[in-house]
Amino acid sequence: MTDDSVDVSPAPTEPPAVSAQGTPLAAVIKRRKGRGATTEPLPVAVSAAAEPTWDIVLTDAFRVDPGAAQPATESALTSVAEAPPPVASDAPPPVAFAAAPPPPPPAEAAPPPVAFAPPPPPPAAASSPPLPQEATLPTADIDLDFVEDSIEVPDDTEPGSRVDLRDFPVDIDPGTAVDAVLGFARHNAAVKRTPSAGAWFSELFNADFFLGAPATSSAHTEREAEFIARALGVASGGRLLDLACGYGRHAIALAARGYDLVGLDLSLDMLKAALARAQKASLAIKFVHGDMRDLNFQQVFDGAYCVDTSFGYFSEPENLMVLRGLSDALKSGGRLLLDVANRDYCLKSVPTRNWWEGDGCLVQEDVEFDYVASRVAIKRFSVFADGTQQESNISVRLYALHELTRMLQVAGFEIREVSGHRHTPGAFFGAESARLIVVAQKP
Repeated sequence: MTDDSVDVSPAPTEPPAVSAQGTPLAAVIKRRKGRGATTEPLPVAVSAAAEPTWDIVLTDAFRVDPGAAQPATESALTSVAEAPPPVASDAPPPVAFAAAPPPPPPAEAAPPPVAFAPPPPPPAAASSPPLPQEATLPTADIDLDFVEDSIEVPDDTEPGSRVDLRDFPVDIDPGTAVDAVLGFARHNAAVKRTPSAGAWFSELFNADFFLGAPATSSAHTEREAEFIARALGVASGGRLLDLACGYGRHAIALAARGYDLVGLDLSLDMLKAALARAQKASLAIKFVHGDMRDLNFQQVFDGAYCVDTSFGYFSEPENLMVLRGLSDALKSGGRLLLDVANRDYCLKSVPTRNWWEGDGCLVQEDVEFDYVASRVAIKRFSVFADGTQQESNISVRLYALHELTRMLQVAGFEIREVSGHRHTPGAFFGAESARLIVVAQKP
């Protein structure tokens, strides 16, 4: 894939092991169930604090207890119901059957017609008979003195009666709404978790993926690493998290600049290749086999990055909780660089069919876009030189700028910079920008 294409990199299942006292343990690569139980120790340790478990009760957060106002309301209704209706003094007594209506008055002789007679003038206001007033039920006298700063609302039966909501003394903390959204997302992501077994993101990035992946020059990788380091603003020696690190292309380049790197990915084949490359370069990088939805780091990293459209593989609540996990993993003031394909650009520029020749294989992709879910569906078909074939159905949520920035803000970030390409930092040109690169900071 080219630099501006919709690149899908692996997403990270199990978080790194940590002792109960927070003592760093050796990071290991662990195979999942059904594929053998082998472990491979990594050269450097990783530390992370255990994430506490929270009991989420959604309904109680918005339950209103009417107990205090119920007695007053019942007394008011009772006094209205028991109050006798008004009876006029000259009203006739009630009868079982209605009396017959009086006969109509005799018709008067019509005046002779007058040609082009003007309409009669309207009667004077003084001579107009008063309109009869409708009878109303007596209102109950309710003492509202016990209500501090009570609000007097005008009668809503009056024409044009309106209540200005700005006059209500309501003081709501915006953080309450954010907590409610995060609580719902956390609950939904746990109950309706997208299974990893058999999912495309756990099957695609195997050893055969390297054959069809376009080669990337070292000079190109160095320029991308320079952009990441500038955007994060972390001094050499700081600890960085490479989320969905793949085979360690950026992690190795940044580790060579003096950073303490931790790479996390779901693909064992990718991690093995990354570990071999790091050892060949004599670099101590901690690679962890895990799922990005299970991050349990607490204020460990000075910066983090997730590039090449490695974000958006899961449902919307799960994607939001990935961002929340990154916020928890960063120290105060730490920055996150998120690089994904720009939805608005892909809608008009990505072809519906694409194919290329890899290393002993031929790859074809058929692309469709779901406008309702805002997800791109890619049917990838690979044919290898030995005659074997592989088919994958990729599904990635693509975001517009306003959607991604709002998600980052809900997750606890502040937006610092938006770019459409690494060559134009701080400049974003809407649908003309192939990439959506956001730099967000934890307050």
